[in-house]
Amino acid sequence: MDVSQEYEASTFHDDVGSNNSGWYELTAVLTHRGRTSNSGHYVGWVKQKGKWLLFDDDKVTETTEEEVLKLSGGGGADWHMAYILVYATKKVPKVPEDWVSMSETLAAEKAAGVEAAAAEGKKGAAAAAAADGTGATTLGVPGLSTA
Repeated sequence: MDVSQEYEASTFHDDVGSNNSGWYELTAVLTHRGRTSNSGHYVGWVKQKGKWLLFDDDKVTETTEEEVLKLSGGGGADWHMAYILVYATKKVPKVPEDWVSMSETLAAEKAAGVEAAAAEGKKGAAAAAAADGTGATTLGVPGLSTA
C-alpha cells in the first residue's frame, strides 16, 4: 500500500474549512522592504509544488526555504520584513491499519508490564518492612513512610 498518497481527512464534515489535525504549513509571505510603509517595495514569496518562488513585480525567480526563513525582520531598512504570513492545512498521511493494531498491542503490553512491576515492588517493600520488624515501608522513596 502506498501510504504517501493517502491522507487523513483535513476538515470536519460539518465544518468546511476547519482543520482537525491542528497542523499547518507556511505557504506564502508578503514582505516589505523600505524605511516606511509609504515608501519601499512589496514582494511575495510563494511555495508551489514544494518549491519557493519570489514574485517581484513582473519578475519571478526560484528561491530557497532558508531565504524565506530569514524574513523575520530585524535586518534593517535594506532587508525584507515579513508583513503577512499565509498558512494552509498540512496534509497528514494516513497510518496503515497494521501500524495502529501494532501500536495498540505494544501499549497494552507496556501497561501490563508496568502493573506487574508495581505489584512486584509492593511485595518487595512489604517483605523489607517485615524483615526489619518496624512494619513501616518507604515504598521505594527515601523519607516516605507508611507507618
